[in-house]
Amino acid sequence: MAEQLPTGNNGAGFAPSTARVLIIDPDVRFGLLLKGYLEGRGWKAEWVEDGRKALQHWETYRPDLLITELQGKDLDGFELLDALSRIGRPPPVVICTRMAGVSSWTDGVFRRLGVRAVLVRPVRFPEVAQTLEEVMAQITDTMAAIPAVAVP
Repeated sequence: MAEQLPTGNNGAGFAPSTARVLIIDPDVRFGLLLKGYLEGRGWKAEWVEDGRKALQHWETYRPDLLITELQGKDLDGFELLDALSRIGRPPPVVICTRMAGVSSWTDGVFRRLGVRAVLVRPVRFPEVAQTLEEVMAQITDTMAAIPAVAVP
């Protein structure tokens, strides 16, 4: 079960086909299977195997959402999220990791890095997809709550 960081959610106004997700995971099999599963559910998904490739891909793909493993060979998940926060406002992040105990960490560290949910593996792909949908619905709800500003 995903640990949701509190943000509020009524589930309105989101369709997976309008969102791009970037999967960062060194496990080729997991990454490609998750990519295929999400695409089958209507997501636009890309997969890269490490944080360095994610940073390079970031410039051209501009994902709406990241799903990342915290452990990595070149640039781990923490380093990746820190680097993205320095470039500009990173997209919301879902951590999907094999690291035991990560779900018990304080949400302050994660919130600073844009993390909205944490999944500890093993996970089932329907749980991942549901978590992504909930996070995107939160974002949609938040954007809808921001009042329009008239520009003179």
